[in-house]
Amino acid sequence: MREDVINENDFSIGGLSPVSSYRRLLAYLRPYRSLFALALLCMVVFGASEGGIPFLIKYILDGIFANKDETLLYALPGIVFVFVCFRALFDFLQQFLMAKIGHRIVRDIRLAINSHLLRLSPAYFVSNSSGSLLSRITSDVMLVKTVLTDSVASVIRDSIRVVALLATAFWLDAVLASIAFVAFPLGIYPVYRFGRRVRRLSKR
Repeated sequence: MREDVINENDFSIGGLSPVSSYRRLLAYLRPYRSLFALALLCMVVFGASEGGIPFLIKYILDGIFANKDETLLYALPGIVFVFVCFRALFDFLQQFLMAKIGHRIVRDIRLAINSHLLRLSPAYFVSNSSGSLLSRITSDVMLVKTVLTDSVASVIRDSIRVVALLATAFWLDAVLASIAFVAFPLGIYPVYRFGRRVRRLSKR
């Protein structure tokens, strides 16, 4: 029987390309697509709420300092408390759901590996150490969980946050946001070059 293992040299499964390997791993996510969709919704709400922070600050500053609205000053703690609780709730839900999906995927993969090992010939266990098998069942499976849940969640959540903040910046002041959008990459490049030079000098 063909052993499907994670190749440590090219990060592929059974000699497959990385893309094909990732598609194969995604099959473990399909049974939990409803939970993943719910987690994705929570990520969208949490990420979009990031764009609400500048609006909240503008509303507070304009109301208290510009318009001198004293009633807003008394309502400020409640507004901030509700907003923070709202963000914390959806942050907790998306982390809880993704953790639940991740642990179920780990369980499914370990059951599949255990079932596969039980069908192998004794010669396989003679030629492979028990430490190597335990490593694949424990650490390698946890790496798969990280790729399928933690990494995917981070990419989606952070992408939504960036889009929300950019949209908010252009909504509040399109001219200033455009200037910052152009100036920021120009400012990063010298820092990047300086960092590379420092690293080269430190290796000498």
